[in-house]
Amino acid sequence: AGDLIAVLDPWRPIAARWRTRGRRRVRHRDLRGLFVTSSQARARARDRLHDVLVPRRAGSRAPAPSAPDEARPLISSPAVWGTFLIAGLAATAARTLPGSLDAGLTAGFHGGQLRPLSSDAAALWHSWWDGWVGSGLGVAGPGAPGSGILALLTWLFQALPGEAGPNPAGRVIGLLMMASLPLAALITYAAARVATERRLPRAVVALLWVVNPVAVAALAQGRLGPLAALVALPIVLAGVVSMTRPAVRPGVMAMTALATAGLATVLPGTLALAGALTLGLLLAGGRVARVRAIGFLPLVALAAAPTLLRLREQPAGLLSGWGGLASEATPPPWQLALLHAGPTTPDGSALAGPGDYRVWLAVPVLVLGVLGLARPTRRPGLAAASALIALGGLALALASPHLQVGTAADGTSLTPWPGIGLLVVVAGLLGAGLLAMDDPAPATGRVGHPVTPGSAWRVPAVVVAGLGG
Repeated sequence: AGDLIAVLDPWRPIAARWRTRGRRRVRHRDLRGLFVTSSQARARARDRLHDVLVPRRAGSRAPAPSAPDEARPLISSPAVWGTFLIAGLAATAARTLPGSLDAGLTAGFHGGQLRPLSSDAAALWHSWWDGWVGSGLGVAGPGAPGSGILALLTWLFQALPGEAGPNPAGRVIGLLMMASLPLAALITYAAARVATERRLPRAVVALLWVVNPVAVAALAQGRLGPLAALVALPIVLAGVVSMTRPAVRPGVMAMTALATAGLATVLPGTLALAGALTLGLLLAGGRVARVRAIGFLPLVALAAAPTLLRLREQPAGLLSGWGGLASEATPPPWQLALLHAGPTTPDGSALAGPGDYRVWLAVPVLVLGVLGLARPTRRPGLAAASALIALGGLALALASPHLQVGTAADGTSLTPWPGIGLLVVVAGLLGAGLLAMDDPAPATGRVGHPVTPGSAWRVPAVVVAGLGG
Protein backbone atom coordinates (compact mmCIF):
# COMPACT_ATOMS: atom_id res chain seq x y z
CA ALA A 1 0.00 0.00 0.00
CA GLY A 2 2.86 2.36 0.82
CA ASP A 3 4.42 1.79 -2.60
CA LEU A 4 1.07 2.47 -4.28
CA ILE A 5 0.67 5.75 -2.37
CA ALA A 6 4.22 6.79 -3.34
CA VAL A 7 3.44 6.13 -6.99
CA LEU A 8 0.14 8.00 -6.90
CA ASP A 9 1.65 10.93 -4.96
CA PRO A 10 5.22 11.52 -6.34
CA TRP A 11 5.36 15.09 -5.03
CA ARG A 12 5.42 14.10 -1.35
CA PRO A 13 9.05 12.72 -1.29
CA ILE A 14 10.19 15.61 -3.47
CA ALA A 15 8.69 18.11 -1.01
CA ALA A 16 10.30 16.30 1.91
CA ARG A 17 13.73 16.48 0.28
CA TRP A 18 13.19 20.18 -0.45
CA ARG A 19 12.34 20.95 3.18
CA THR A 20 15.52 19.22 4.42
CA ARG A 21 17.91 20.65 1.81
CA GLY A 22 21.23 21.86 3.16
CA ARG A 23 20.86 19.97 6.43
CA ARG A 24 23.07 17.19 7.72
CA ARG A 25 21.46 13.82 7.67
CA VAL A 26 23.74 12.53 10.48
CA ARG A 27 25.78 14.57 12.90
CA HIS A 28 29.55 14.20 12.76
CA ARG A 29 29.85 12.93 16.32
CA ASP A 30 27.44 10.14 15.47
CA LEU A 31 29.87 8.89 12.81
CA ARG A 32 32.96 8.68 15.00
CA GLY A 33 32.46 4.99 15.58
CA LEU A 34 32.83 4.30 11.87
CA PHE A 35 36.39 5.63 11.65
CA VAL A 36 39.64 4.31 13.11
CA THR A 37 41.16 6.60 15.71
CA SER A 38 44.84 7.45 15.85
CA SER A 39 45.31 5.44 19.06
CA GLN A 40 43.78 2.37 17.43
CA ALA A 41 46.04 2.82 14.39
CA ARG A 42 49.12 2.97 16.62
CA ALA A 43 48.00 -0.13 18.51
CA ARG A 44 47.45 -1.95 15.22
CA ALA A 45 50.93 -0.94 14.01
CA ARG A 46 52.47 -2.27 17.23
CA ASP A 47 50.61 -5.55 16.83
CA ARG A 48 51.76 -5.90 13.23
CA LEU A 49 55.37 -5.23 14.25
CA HIS A 50 55.09 -7.86 16.98
CA ASP A 51 53.70 -10.36 14.45
CA VAL A 52 56.67 -9.74 12.16
CA LEU A 53 59.24 -10.21 14.90
CA VAL A 54 57.42 -12.98 16.80
CA PRO A 55 55.23 -14.73 14.21
CA ARG A 56 52.27 -16.88 15.08
CA ARG A 57 52.12 -20.52 14.25
CA ALA A 58 50.99 -21.38 10.77
CA GLY A 59 47.23 -21.93 10.53
CA SER A 60 46.39 -20.36 13.89
CA ARG A 61 44.43 -17.13 14.28
CA ALA A 62 45.57 -16.43 17.81
CA PRO A 63 48.73 -17.43 19.67
CA ALA A 64 48.38 -20.53 21.78
CA PRO A 65 48.93 -19.75 25.47
CA SER A 66 50.67 -23.07 26.05
CA ALA A 67 53.06 -22.73 23.13
CA PRO A 68 56.53 -21.92 24.49
CA ASP A 69 57.60 -20.28 21.22
CA GLU A 70 54.75 -17.76 21.46
CA ALA A 71 54.97 -17.03 25.19
CA ARG A 72 58.40 -15.47 24.88
CA PRO A 73 58.63 -11.70 25.24
CA LEU A 74 59.54 -9.49 22.32
CA ILE A 75 63.08 -8.94 23.61
CA SER A 76 63.77 -12.67 23.18
CA SER A 77 63.20 -12.42 19.42
CA PRO A 78 66.35 -12.90 17.33
CA ALA A 79 65.33 -9.81 15.39
CA VAL A 80 65.90 -7.71 18.52
CA TRP A 81 69.00 -9.13 20.14
CA GLY A 82 70.48 -10.09 16.77
CA THR A 83 70.25 -6.49 15.59
CA PHE A 84 72.10 -5.27 18.67
CA LEU A 85 74.71 -7.99 18.16
CA ILE A 86 75.32 -7.02 14.54
CA ALA A 87 75.43 -3.34 15.53
CA GLY A 88 78.16 -4.12 18.05
CA LEU A 89 80.12 -6.09 15.46
CA ALA A 90 79.78 -3.26 12.93
CA ALA A 91 80.97 -0.70 15.50
CA THR A 92 83.94 -2.91 16.32
CA ALA A 93 84.79 -3.37 12.64
CA ALA A 94 84.56 0.39 12.08
CA ARG A 95 87.52 0.83 14.41
CA THR A 96 89.71 -0.45 11.55
CA LEU A 97 88.55 2.32 9.20
CA PRO A 98 90.83 5.32 8.62
CA GLY A 99 90.46 7.83 11.42
CA SER A 100 88.36 7.47 14.52
CA LEU A 101 84.75 6.36 14.58
CA ASP A 102 83.62 9.66 16.09
CA ALA A 103 85.39 11.63 13.38
CA GLY A 104 83.84 9.46 10.68
CA LEU A 105 80.34 9.96 12.02
CA THR A 106 80.97 13.71 12.37
CA ALA A 107 82.77 14.61 9.16
CA GLY A 108 82.18 11.45 7.11
CA PHE A 109 84.39 8.49 6.27
CA HIS A 110 86.86 8.59 3.41
CA GLY A 111 89.30 6.09 2.04
CA GLY A 112 88.98 2.99 -0.08
CA GLN A 113 86.08 3.59 -2.47
CA LEU A 114 84.92 6.67 -0.52
CA ARG A 115 86.15 10.06 -1.66
CA PRO A 116 86.07 13.13 0.59
CA LEU A 117 82.65 14.75 0.34
CA SER A 118 81.58 18.09 1.79
CA SER A 119 78.06 19.01 0.79
CA ASP A 120 74.53 19.58 1.99
CA ALA A 121 71.05 18.67 0.78
CA ALA A 122 70.67 21.69 -1.52
CA ALA A 123 73.96 21.08 -3.32
CA LEU A 124 73.23 17.38 -3.78
CA TRP A 125 69.77 18.10 -5.10
CA HIS A 126 71.05 20.62 -7.64
CA SER A 127 73.77 18.21 -8.75
CA TRP A 128 71.00 15.82 -9.77
CA TRP A 129 68.13 18.11 -10.75
CA ASP A 130 70.15 20.58 -12.84
CA GLY A 131 71.07 17.73 -15.16
CA TRP A 132 67.38 17.51 -16.13
CA VAL A 133 66.28 21.12 -16.22
CA GLY A 134 69.61 22.80 -16.91
CA SER A 135 71.15 25.53 -14.80
CA GLY A 136 72.37 27.68 -17.66
CA LEU A 137 75.98 26.73 -16.96
CA GLY A 138 76.34 23.96 -19.53
CA VAL A 139 75.39 20.73 -17.75
CA ALA A 140 76.48 17.86 -19.98
CA GLY A 141 73.99 15.25 -18.81
CA PRO A 142 71.86 14.00 -15.95
CA GLY A 143 73.52 13.47 -12.61
CA ALA A 144 73.75 10.20 -10.74
CA PRO A 145 70.25 9.00 -9.76
CA GLY A 146 71.50 8.14 -6.29
CA SER A 147 72.29 11.79 -5.64
CA GLY A 148 68.57 12.57 -5.46
CA ILE A 149 67.95 9.92 -2.80
CA LEU A 150 71.03 11.01 -0.85
CA ALA A 151 69.81 14.62 -1.05
CA LEU A 152 66.42 13.59 0.37
CA LEU A 153 68.04 11.69 3.26
CA THR A 154 70.38 14.61 3.95
CA TRP A 155 67.42 17.02 3.97
CA LEU A 156 65.64 14.83 6.52
CA PHE A 157 68.80 14.74 8.63
CA GLN A 158 69.14 18.51 8.51
CA ALA A 159 65.49 18.87 9.56
CA LEU A 160 66.11 16.96 12.79
CA PRO A 161 66.68 18.94 15.99
CA GLY A 162 70.33 19.72 16.67
CA GLU A 163 73.30 20.94 14.71
CA ALA A 164 73.82 19.21 11.34
CA GLY A 165 77.44 20.33 11.12
CA PRO A 166 79.39 21.72 8.16
CA ASN A 167 79.18 18.43 6.21
CA PRO A 168 75.70 16.91 6.68
CA ALA A 169 76.01 14.71 3.58
CA GLY A 170 79.20 13.12 4.91
CA ARG A 171 77.54 12.48 8.26
CA VAL A 172 74.57 10.85 6.56
CA ILE A 173 76.86 8.54 4.58
CA GLY A 174 78.73 7.61 7.76
CA LEU A 175 75.51 6.86 9.61
CA LEU A 176 74.18 4.82 6.70
CA MET A 177 77.36 2.77 6.59
CA MET A 178 77.20 2.01 10.30
CA ALA A 179 73.49 1.17 10.15
CA SER A 180 73.68 -0.92 6.98
CA LEU A 181 74.64 -4.26 8.55
CA PRO A 182 72.19 -4.16 11.50
CA LEU A 183 69.41 -2.94 9.22
CA ALA A 184 70.23 -5.63 6.65
CA ALA A 185 70.05 -8.33 9.34
CA LEU A 186 66.69 -7.08 10.59
CA ILE A 187 65.21 -6.81 7.09
CA THR A 188 66.52 -10.25 6.12
CA TYR A 189 64.97 -11.76 9.25
CA ALA A 190 61.60 -10.23 8.35
CA ALA A 191 61.84 -10.99 4.61
CA ALA A 192 62.64 -14.65 5.27
CA ARG A 193 59.04 -15.14 6.38
CA VAL A 194 58.14 -15.83 2.75
CA ALA A 195 60.01 -19.13 3.12
CA THR A 196 59.45 -20.04 6.78
CA GLU A 197 58.01 -18.66 9.99
CA ARG A 198 60.45 -20.57 12.16
CA ARG A 199 62.62 -18.13 14.05
CA LEU A 200 65.90 -20.05 14.28
CA PRO A 201 66.40 -20.63 10.52
CA ARG A 202 65.55 -17.01 9.82
CA ALA A 203 68.02 -15.83 12.47
CA VAL A 204 70.79 -18.04 11.07
CA VAL A 205 70.24 -16.78 7.53
CA ALA A 206 70.09 -13.13 8.68
CA LEU A 207 73.37 -13.53 10.56
CA LEU A 208 75.16 -15.21 7.66
CA TRP A 209 73.84 -12.58 5.24
CA VAL A 210 75.77 -9.83 7.02
CA VAL A 211 78.73 -11.87 8.33
CA ASN A 212 80.34 -13.14 5.15
CA PRO A 213 83.42 -12.05 3.18
CA VAL A 214 81.44 -9.95 0.69
CA ALA A 215 79.65 -7.93 3.38
CA VAL A 216 82.86 -7.46 5.38
CA ALA A 217 84.78 -6.31 2.29
CA ALA A 218 82.01 -3.91 1.27
CA LEU A 219 82.06 -2.24 4.69
CA ALA A 220 85.85 -2.18 4.94
CA GLN A 221 86.31 -0.64 1.48
CA GLY A 222 83.38 1.78 1.75
CA ARG A 223 81.39 0.35 -1.16
CA LEU A 224 78.02 2.05 -0.78
CA GLY A 225 76.29 0.16 -3.60
CA PRO A 226 76.94 -3.33 -2.22
CA LEU A 227 76.03 -2.11 1.27
CA ALA A 228 72.71 -0.87 -0.14
CA ALA A 229 72.25 -4.27 -1.79
CA LEU A 230 72.65 -5.96 1.58
CA VAL A 231 69.65 -3.96 2.78
CA ALA A 232 67.39 -3.91 -0.28
CA LEU A 233 68.12 -7.22 -2.05
CA PRO A 234 66.22 -9.33 0.53
CA ILE A 235 63.17 -7.09 -0.02
CA VAL A 236 63.37 -7.57 -3.79
CA LEU A 237 63.77 -11.35 -3.60
CA ALA A 238 61.04 -11.76 -0.98
CA GLY A 239 58.72 -9.56 -3.03
CA VAL A 240 59.25 -11.64 -6.16
CA VAL A 241 58.48 -14.83 -4.22
CA SER A 242 55.37 -13.21 -2.74
CA MET A 243 54.08 -12.30 -6.20
CA THR A 244 53.59 -16.00 -6.92
CA ARG A 245 51.01 -16.39 -4.13
CA PRO A 246 47.37 -15.42 -4.73
CA ALA A 247 46.73 -14.58 -1.07
CA VAL A 248 49.35 -11.80 -1.05
CA ARG A 249 48.08 -8.29 -1.66
CA PRO A 250 48.94 -6.72 -5.02
CA GLY A 251 50.56 -3.82 -3.14
CA VAL A 252 53.57 -6.09 -2.57
CA MET A 253 54.30 -5.76 -6.29
CA ALA A 254 54.49 -1.98 -6.00
CA MET A 255 56.72 -2.20 -2.92
CA THR A 256 59.04 -4.61 -4.74
CA ALA A 257 59.20 -2.31 -7.75
CA LEU A 258 60.09 0.67 -5.55
CA ALA A 259 62.81 -1.32 -3.76
CA THR A 260 64.21 -2.47 -7.10
CA ALA A 261 64.24 1.06 -8.52
CA GLY A 262 65.77 2.47 -5.35
CA LEU A 263 68.59 -0.07 -5.37
CA ALA A 264 69.13 0.50 -9.10
CA THR A 265 70.01 4.14 -8.43
CA VAL A 266 73.28 2.99 -6.84
CA LEU A 267 73.61 -0.44 -8.52
CA PRO A 268 72.04 -0.31 -12.00
CA GLY A 269 72.67 -4.02 -12.48
CA THR A 270 69.68 -4.60 -10.21
CA LEU A 271 67.47 -3.93 -13.23
CA ALA A 272 69.03 -6.88 -15.05
CA LEU A 273 68.41 -9.10 -12.03
CA ALA A 274 64.79 -7.93 -11.86
CA GLY A 275 64.37 -8.67 -15.56
CA ALA A 276 65.77 -12.18 -15.13
CA LEU A 277 63.47 -12.88 -12.16
CA THR A 278 60.47 -11.57 -14.08
CA LEU A 279 61.36 -13.78 -17.04
CA GLY A 280 61.48 -16.74 -14.67
CA LEU A 281 58.00 -15.92 -13.42
CA LEU A 282 56.69 -15.67 -16.98
CA LEU A 283 58.21 -18.99 -18.01
CA ALA A 284 57.71 -21.11 -14.89
CA GLY A 285 55.13 -19.30 -12.74
CA GLY A 286 51.42 -19.86 -12.45
CA ARG A 287 48.65 -17.66 -13.77
CA VAL A 288 48.82 -15.23 -10.84
CA ALA A 289 52.61 -15.01 -11.10
CA ARG A 290 52.45 -14.32 -14.84
CA VAL A 291 49.84 -11.59 -14.47
CA ARG A 292 51.82 -9.88 -11.73
CA ALA A 293 55.08 -10.25 -13.64
CA ILE A 294 53.49 -8.47 -16.61
CA GLY A 295 52.48 -5.62 -14.33
CA PHE A 296 55.78 -5.62 -12.44
CA LEU A 297 57.99 -4.62 -15.38
CA PRO A 298 56.12 -1.39 -16.24
CA LEU A 299 56.18 -0.37 -12.58
CA VAL A 300 59.94 -0.90 -12.38
CA ALA A 301 60.48 0.94 -15.67
CA LEU A 302 58.39 3.89 -14.45
CA ALA A 303 60.08 4.08 -11.04
CA ALA A 304 63.57 3.62 -12.50
CA ALA A 305 63.09 6.05 -15.40
CA PRO A 306 66.06 8.30 -14.37
CA THR A 307 68.33 5.27 -14.17
CA LEU A 308 67.17 3.92 -17.54
CA LEU A 309 67.71 7.29 -19.21
CA ARG A 310 71.21 7.45 -17.78
CA LEU A 311 71.94 3.90 -18.98
CA ARG A 312 70.83 4.89 -22.47
CA GLU A 313 73.64 7.45 -22.51
CA GLN A 314 76.15 5.23 -20.67
CA PRO A 315 75.37 1.53 -21.23
CA ALA A 316 78.53 0.48 -19.39
CA GLY A 317 76.96 1.84 -16.21
CA LEU A 318 74.90 -1.36 -15.99
CA LEU A 319 78.02 -3.12 -14.67
CA SER A 320 79.16 -0.36 -12.31
CA GLY A 321 77.52 1.74 -9.61
CA TRP A 322 78.55 3.33 -6.35
CA GLY A 323 81.47 1.22 -5.20
CA GLY A 324 80.86 -1.29 -7.98
CA LEU A 325 84.22 -0.99 -9.74
CA ALA A 326 87.61 -2.52 -8.99
CA SER A 327 91.09 -1.79 -10.25
CA GLU A 328 93.08 -4.33 -8.26
CA ALA A 329 94.29 -7.64 -9.62
CA THR A 330 91.91 -10.55 -10.02
CA PRO A 331 91.69 -12.67 -6.85
CA PRO A 332 93.02 -16.22 -7.27
CA PRO A 333 90.47 -18.99 -7.85
CA TRP A 334 90.72 -20.35 -4.31
CA GLN A 335 89.71 -16.96 -2.93
CA LEU A 336 86.71 -16.79 -5.24
CA ALA A 337 85.80 -20.30 -4.10
CA LEU A 338 85.66 -18.93 -0.55
CA LEU A 339 83.58 -15.92 -1.68
CA HIS A 340 86.45 -13.42 -1.34
CA ALA A 341 86.36 -10.64 -3.92
CA GLY A 342 89.47 -8.84 -2.72
CA PRO A 343 90.93 -7.23 0.39
CA THR A 344 88.68 -7.10 3.44
CA THR A 345 90.60 -4.33 5.22
CA PRO A 346 90.98 -0.64 4.30
CA ASP A 347 94.75 -0.98 3.93
CA GLY A 348 94.24 -3.57 1.16
CA SER A 349 96.05 -6.40 2.92
CA ALA A 350 95.62 -9.71 1.15
CA LEU A 351 94.66 -12.97 2.79
CA ALA A 352 97.59 -14.52 4.63
CA GLY A 353 96.57 -18.13 4.11
CA PRO A 354 94.69 -20.80 6.05
CA GLY A 355 95.75 -19.25 9.35
CA ASP A 356 93.89 -16.01 8.55
CA TYR A 357 90.43 -16.00 10.14
CA ARG A 358 89.00 -14.11 7.15
CA VAL A 359 89.58 -17.17 4.98
CA TRP A 360 86.92 -19.15 6.84
CA LEU A 361 84.15 -16.56 6.99
CA ALA A 362 82.40 -18.11 4.00
CA VAL A 363 82.51 -21.72 5.20
CA PRO A 364 79.14 -21.57 7.04
CA VAL A 365 77.48 -20.03 3.98
CA LEU A 366 78.92 -22.65 1.65
CA VAL A 367 78.05 -25.54 3.94
CA LEU A 368 74.48 -24.34 4.47
CA GLY A 369 73.99 -23.64 0.77
CA VAL A 370 75.41 -26.94 -0.44
CA LEU A 371 73.38 -28.92 2.08
CA GLY A 372 70.29 -26.91 1.15
CA LEU A 373 70.75 -27.65 -2.55
CA ALA A 374 71.43 -31.30 -1.85
CA ARG A 375 68.47 -31.86 0.45
CA PRO A 376 65.11 -32.22 -1.31
CA THR A 377 62.31 -29.94 -0.17
CA ARG A 378 58.56 -29.79 -0.61
CA ARG A 379 59.03 -26.67 -2.74
CA PRO A 380 61.40 -27.78 -5.51
CA GLY A 381 60.53 -24.75 -7.63
CA LEU A 382 61.97 -22.28 -5.12
CA ALA A 383 64.98 -24.53 -4.54
CA ALA A 384 65.67 -24.64 -8.29
CA ALA A 385 65.28 -20.86 -8.48
CA SER A 386 67.81 -20.47 -5.64
CA ALA A 387 70.25 -22.68 -7.53
CA LEU A 388 69.81 -20.66 -10.72
CA ILE A 389 70.35 -17.41 -8.82
CA ALA A 390 73.56 -18.78 -7.33
CA LEU A 391 74.78 -19.95 -10.74
CA GLY A 392 73.94 -16.59 -12.31
CA GLY A 393 75.86 -14.72 -9.63
CA LEU A 394 78.76 -17.14 -10.04
CA ALA A 395 78.89 -16.47 -13.78
CA LEU A 396 78.95 -12.71 -13.14
CA ALA A 397 81.71 -13.03 -10.53
CA LEU A 398 83.89 -15.11 -12.84
CA ALA A 399 83.34 -12.81 -15.83
CA SER A 400 83.76 -9.51 -13.94
CA PRO A 401 87.61 -9.38 -14.01
CA HIS A 402 87.51 -9.74 -17.81
CA LEU A 403 85.00 -6.94 -18.50
CA GLN A 404 86.62 -3.52 -18.82
CA VAL A 405 84.08 -0.75 -18.30
CA GLY A 406 86.40 2.23 -17.97
CA THR A 407 89.85 3.57 -17.25
CA ALA A 408 91.08 5.33 -14.13
CA ALA A 409 92.98 8.63 -14.15
CA ASP A 410 96.29 6.77 -13.86
CA GLY A 411 95.47 4.52 -16.83
CA THR A 412 94.42 1.50 -14.78
CA SER A 413 91.62 -0.57 -16.23
CA LEU A 414 88.39 -0.56 -14.26
CA THR A 415 86.33 -3.74 -14.11
CA PRO A 416 83.14 -4.67 -12.23
CA TRP A 417 83.79 -5.69 -8.66
CA PRO A 418 83.44 -9.50 -8.39
CA GLY A 419 81.82 -9.08 -4.99
CA ILE A 420 78.53 -8.06 -6.60
CA GLY A 421 78.23 -11.43 -8.29
CA LEU A 422 79.39 -13.23 -5.16
CA LEU A 423 76.71 -11.41 -3.16
CA VAL A 424 74.10 -12.91 -5.51
CA VAL A 425 75.74 -16.31 -4.95
CA VAL A 426 75.38 -15.84 -1.20
CA ALA A 427 71.70 -14.94 -1.66
CA GLY A 428 71.05 -18.09 -3.68
CA LEU A 429 72.90 -20.37 -1.26
CA LEU A 430 71.21 -18.94 1.81
CA GLY A 431 67.82 -19.16 0.10
CA ALA A 432 68.34 -22.85 -0.60
CA GLY A 433 69.52 -23.45 2.95
CA LEU A 434 66.51 -21.62 4.38
CA LEU A 435 64.12 -23.81 2.38
CA ALA A 436 65.88 -26.98 3.50
CA MET A 437 65.75 -25.96 7.16
CA ASP A 438 62.03 -25.23 6.94
CA ASP A 439 60.32 -28.26 5.41
CA PRO A 440 62.66 -30.96 4.11
CA ALA A 441 61.01 -33.70 2.10
CA PRO A 442 61.92 -37.08 3.61
CA ALA A 443 62.47 -39.18 0.55
CA THR A 444 61.40 -37.58 -2.71
CA GLY A 445 61.80 -34.25 -4.39
CA ARG A 446 58.94 -34.39 -6.90
CA VAL A 447 56.03 -36.74 -6.66
CA GLY A 448 57.02 -40.01 -8.27
CA HIS A 449 60.67 -39.01 -8.78
CA PRO A 450 62.90 -40.30 -5.96
CA VAL A 451 66.01 -38.29 -5.20
CA THR A 452 69.13 -40.39 -5.30
CA PRO A 453 72.46 -39.33 -3.77
CA GLY A 454 73.93 -38.82 -7.24
CA SER A 455 71.18 -36.52 -8.44
CA ALA A 456 70.97 -34.66 -5.12
CA TRP A 457 74.58 -33.54 -5.27
CA ARG A 458 74.48 -32.56 -8.94
CA VAL A 459 73.67 -28.86 -8.50
CA PRO A 460 76.04 -28.32 -5.51
CA ALA A 461 78.80 -30.01 -7.46
CA VAL A 462 78.32 -27.55 -10.32
CA VAL A 463 78.42 -24.61 -7.89
CA VAL A 464 81.58 -25.80 -6.13
CA ALA A 465 83.29 -26.65 -9.42
CA GLY A 466 82.50 -23.22 -10.81
CA LEU A 467 83.74 -21.45 -7.67
CA GLY A 468 86.94 -23.40 -7.88
CA GLY A 469 87.50 -22.07 -11.37
